[in-house]
Amino acid sequence: MSEIWIESKTLAGRYMVSSLGRAKRMAHVSTGVSGVTKSYPERLIQRAKSQDYPRIILKVNGKAKAYLVHRLVAEMFLPNPDSLPCINHKDGDKSNPHPENLEWCTHQENMAHAAATGLSDCAVPVQSSKQGSGMWFPSLESACRHTGVSKPCICAAAKKKQKTAGGMEWGYAAPGVVFDDLLGEVAA
Repeated sequence: MSEIWIESKTLAGRYMVSSLGRAKRMAHVSTGVSGVTKSYPERLIQRAKSQDYPRIILKVNGKAKAYLVHRLVAEMFLPNPDSLPCINHKDGDKSNPHPENLEWCTHQENMAHAAATGLSDCAVPVQSSKQGSGMWFPSLESACRHTGVSKPCICAAAKKKQKTAGGMEWGYAAPGVVFDDLLGEVAA
């Protein structure tokens, strides 16, 4: 697929976004408050380092802001006639912002796709333990609801980024284990 560049109207008309997820500042001339005129050449924008979704930092109206690359690509290349709020990566790869890999969706559709493809911990059985006794939950949502501990705190503890959340130690069931299997194990 060849790279297609489109000028972004939402980015003050100073940037272009490509179908490969790249961005560039367009050549322009700007006059500052002091009346000094300065020329800016066309320049490719480097992606910001991130462990999450790839981002680029762009300056619009004098203010720097981080933009999600996949959102810029979707806004430029994918029609959104139903004004859906989320963008789903069909292949589950956050670093693949090609238009044919993206689709507009609802938040629920996005979460369902993440759970179905194993990209989210929301549908994974969760365990907690406190002073020798433990509990199993069929999902992260269920654990939050029953314990009152927030999802980010449970995730951080389950991923061992912190020791406890809500006074409990947390973990995830092994991959492939479903809640029904855990209930059978408890009953045995």
